[in-house]
Amino acid sequence: MTSGGRAPTEIDALISEVEQRNELRTALWRFVALLVFALSVALEPDIANHEIHLMLLSAYAAITFVAVGLVTAQLFRPWLNWVYVAVDASLIIYLTAEHLLDPASSLVDALATPSLVIAFVLLSHASMRMRAGPVAAFALIVILGSSAVALMPVWENGFGAVFRLSSEEIQAAGVRLAAFTVVAAIQIVLVLDIRRLVQEAVASSSERANLTRFFAPETAERLATEGANLGLRRQEAAILFLDIRGFTRLSETMPLEEIASLLTEYRRRVTQAVSGCDGVVDKFIGDGVMAVFGFPLPLATAALRAFECAVELSHFLDVWSEIRVRDGEEPLSFAIGVHYGHVIGASYLENIIANTP
Repeated sequence: MTSGGRAPTEIDALISEVEQRNELRTALWRFVALLVFALSVALEPDIANHEIHLMLLSAYAAITFVAVGLVTAQLFRPWLNWVYVAVDASLIIYLTAEHLLDPASSLVDALATPSLVIAFVLLSHASMRMRAGPVAAFALIVILGSSAVALMPVWENGFGAVFRLSSEEIQAAGVRLAAFTVVAAIQIVLVLDIRRLVQEAVASSSERANLTRFFAPETAERLATEGANLGLRRQEAAILFLDIRGFTRLSETMPLEEIASLLTEYRRRVTQAVSGCDGVVDKFIGDGVMAVFGFPLPLATAALRAFECAVELSHFLDVWSEIRVRDGEEPLSFAIGVHYGHVIGASYLENIIANTP
């Protein structure tokens, strides 16, 4: 089930497939964060904690290789995103605590340390998954955790510790917190917008794919682009009817599997011919076919195209029947009729889209 308790749709499945393909790139991006972390450790002026930083760097490297390995082995699961978010946020909180609680450095020096730059890198990394939840969770954990660390002196020494901070230190802390919060908010908005655009693109692609099953490519493109405002109206169109003569008698002597195979091949050939003549297969009823030319989009040459399709189908299906005879199967004969005149149609395209699996 998806969010809100609704059943997953075809679009949800396609979005999930896109996310799975994108996960390898997301996992590989951790190497970029690893490089930034390594550079920050190398540039860190405080040598006292260098050994601890190397241990953290090694642990993060191990997690990075595990993440890439899970995706490569197709063992990645979406819930692992929350594990990565928690681990990354914990790293930032530890680095924040290490510098803020160092009595040898001021608050300004602690906030200016190179290692805290990785917070913005990991925030961008979280947004690559096109899900606002992990981004918001990462930002919230970092903000709340860092704020708790910053307030630890207050818990130990009372609120007087706040008043001993200089205006420069308070300003530096406020600017850093505000900057991270604003960047996180922008990332969340971008993720929501990108995800919406991806959903719209996938929905449009899926609609076009459904339309091409019934319409000629040019017609399908026009319908997908111009929309489905096809209210009840009267217009001229050509209707082509086709069926297999004696199909009821034939079906009584054939196994069900052979009947299904015969109809599948028959419908494929008919659909190909109708689509090639700018027509639309309106419906299949057993061996019966109804095709429309000039509706829902007007077609000045609808009668001509329907007649050409009838001629092509006559030749096409006769050749198919000859092939069946050579293969030792019964021959087939077909009845084709074409009518041209006024038709009435309402919401035709919307019904096709709604009923297409």
